[in-house]
Amino acid sequence: TWAVSKADMLMTSPDGRDADNIVFGSTLSKDQHANKRFDYLLTNPPYGKDWKMDQEVVEAEAERGYGGRFGAGLPRISDGQLLFLQHMLARMKDAKDGGSRVAIIMNGSPLFTGDAGGGGSEIRRWILENDWLESLVAMPEQLFYNTGIATYVWVLTNRKEKKRKGKVQIINASSFWVPMRKSLGNKRREISNEQIKQTTDLFTAFKEGEHCKIFEATDFGYRKITVERPLRLNFQASPERIARVKEETAFQNLAVSKKKYPKEKSAEETEGRKLQEAVLAMLGTLQPTLFKDRPSFEEALEKAIVGARHAVPLRITAPIRKAILSALSERDETAAVCRDENGNPEPDPELCDTENVPLNEDIHAYFDREVKPHVPDAWINTAIVDHKDGKVGEVGYEISFNSYFYKYELPRSLKAIEVDIKDVEKDILETLREVTGGISIPQAGTPQASRWKPYPQYKESSIPWIDGIPNHWEIGPLFVLAHERKEKNEGNKVEKVLSLSYGRIVERDITDNFGLLPESFETYQIVYPGNIVLRLTDLQNDKRSLRVGLVGQNGVITSAYIRLELFHRIDSAYCYYLLHAYDVVKVFYSFGGGVRQSMKFEDLKRLPILCPPMDEQIAISDFLNRETARVDVLVAGMINSPAGRGRLSCLTGLLVEYRTALISAAVTGK
Repeated sequence: TWAVSKADMLMTSPDGRDADNIVFGSTLSKDQHANKRFDYLLTNPPYGKDWKMDQEVVEAEAERGYGGRFGAGLPRISDGQLLFLQHMLARMKDAKDGGSRVAIIMNGSPLFTGDAGGGGSEIRRWILENDWLESLVAMPEQLFYNTGIATYVWVLTNRKEKKRKGKVQIINASSFWVPMRKSLGNKRREISNEQIKQTTDLFTAFKEGEHCKIFEATDFGYRKITVERPLRLNFQASPERIARVKEETAFQNLAVSKKKYPKEKSAEETEGRKLQEAVLAMLGTLQPTLFKDRPSFEEALEKAIVGARHAVPLRITAPIRKAILSALSERDETAAVCRDENGNPEPDPELCDTENVPLNEDIHAYFDREVKPHVPDAWINTAIVDHKDGKVGEVGYEISFNSYFYKYELPRSLKAIEVDIKDVEKDILETLREVTGGISIPQAGTPQASRWKPYPQYKESSIPWIDGIPNHWEIGPLFVLAHERKEKNEGNKVEKVLSLSYGRIVERDITDNFGLLPESFETYQIVYPGNIVLRLTDLQNDKRSLRVGLVGQNGVITSAYIRLELFHRIDSAYCYYLLHAYDVVKVFYSFGGGVRQSMKFEDLKRLPILCPPMDEQIAISDFLNRETARVDVLVAGMINSPAGRGRLSCLTGLLVEYRTALISAAVTGK
C-alpha cells in the first residue's frame, strides 16, 4: 500500500515533493503525522478489517483518554473503521484556527454496531454531542471492485454554518448511478457528473425532500432502561420434580470431596451420599400439593425437615435449600409474586428486558405509555445508570439509515388481481381443465373475494404498512405475545435437522452434502411444534427470500435463526401467516444493523402485532390453510404440466400473487 501510494504521488505531484508525506507504517499504531493539523481530511479505510496487529498500542493510547486519539472508545476488534475516523478527527484544526472538514467513506457497520455504553455507540455519542456530524450520504451499491456492499460517506466538521448547528443532514443517493459498460470485479456501477451535481445540490440546499432528511443530533440518541418483572413460581413435591433435585449442582456436590487423602475423601463422600438419601427421603414425605405462593411451600418444607430430623441428622444448608426450591418450582404467571426479606418483588431474570427510550423523551412517561399497558407489574431498574450523566439508563446512539427512507410496497387488492385473471379467462379455464383432469373450477367472472364480507367497522392502525383494521381488533408489541428461546442441542439429543426453505420448515437431508454442514449439530438449537422461526440475516444482500417459517415437528435448526415461543394469547398458525404477510411487503428490511443488516429479537420486539379475538385467529388460520392449499395444488399442477408452459407462466404468477394478497387481506381483517 505504501509503495503504490508513494508511486502515485511521485507521478501526479508537479515536483514530487508531496510524496514525502507518504510515510511507511500503520496509521493506528504508528502515527507519523502526530504534530500536524489539516484543513481537509479524506479517507477510505478498509471495511471490516480487524485491528489485532495494532491492539496493544491502540489500547494503551485509549487509556490516555482524550489526551490520545482514541479517548471516545474502542470499536469491536473485528472492525477498525471507527478508529480511523477518530484518527482523522484528532487531526482537525481547532475551530478558533478556522476548523477542518473531514470526509470518510465506510460500510454500514459504524452507523449502528455497538450497544449503549459500548465502544461503537460511545464514539457516535462523542461525535454527535460535539455536533461534528454534518451529513451522511448513502452511496449506490456495487461501486467497488472488491465488494458490492452499501457504503456511506460521513461528512464532519467543527465549523458548521449557523443553520446546521445541532442538525444532521441525511442524503439517500443510493439510486444515483449508471451502469458501467464493462464490469470491474464487483464494480458494475459508477456515478455520472450529473448525479454528482445532484447530490451536491441536495447538500447545499439543506432542505427536506424525497432524497433528503434533516434531524436534530439528539434524534439519534436513546436511553436504554432495564425493565424488570416479578418472579412468579409454583411449587410441588411431585416425583418428577423431586427427581430434578438430583440434577442440581449443590446436591451433587454433597457426595464430592476435596480431601487430599483417599481414606478421608472416601469417608466424606460416603457421608455425603447418606445426606443425599436423607434429603430425598424427606422430600418424599411432602404431599404433592401444588403451592402457588412460596411462603406456604417453605412452611410445609420446614415442617418436613423438622420431622425428618427425628429419624436422622439432617442439616439443610443454604445452597441445598436453594437447590430444592429451584428443582421443585416452575414459572407460573398465575402464581403469587415471590418477594425478598424486605417485601420487595424479586425480579425474574428470564423476563428481564430493555427499552430504548428516545433521548428527548422522559423515561417514565415512555414507560407508562409503552410498557405499563402491556405488563402492568413491570418496573424500571433504577440501579442501572449512565456512566457519564448518572441518570437512570445507559445512553446510546445509532443511525438507522434504512428506516428513514424505506417505502413499503403493499400487495394489490384481490379484486385487481381477479380482473387480470378474467382478462385471460378462456386460456385459464382450458389449461386448468387439462391440469386438474376436468375438475370444475370457479370462473374468474365470479370473483372469489365477493364471497368474503368485510367487517362492519374499521379503525386506523397507525402502522405504516397497514391501513384500517377491524374496530374490535387490538394491536400489541411482539414482546407481550412471544419471547425468544434458545435451547442448545447438547449431546446431539435431537437428531432430526430442519431448515427454512421458501417460507416452510422442512426436514433437511444431511446426506446429500448440499450446502455447508457443521462438524456437530450440538451448536444448533432445538425447536418444537408451534414455534416460529425467522431468518433475519443478510437483509441487505438477499431481498427475495421468504424469512418466516412455522415449526411442525421436533428438530434442530441453525442458531443463527430467531426462535419465537408464543404465549397463550396468540395462535401459532395465525401469527405465522401475519408475519408472512409482513415478510412479503418487506417490513423487516426497514430494520436491522451491521454490514449484513441482521436483526436480533431486541430489534424485533416492538413489531406491532394485530390481535383479533382467539376464535377469529383460529378461523383465519383455518381459512388460509384451506384456501392456500387449493392455490398451491393448482400452481404445482401447472408447473409440472408439459402442456402450454408459455401460457401457464402468466397464470402461475397471478395465482402466486393472489395467494399472497389473500393472506394479507385475511390477517389484516380485509
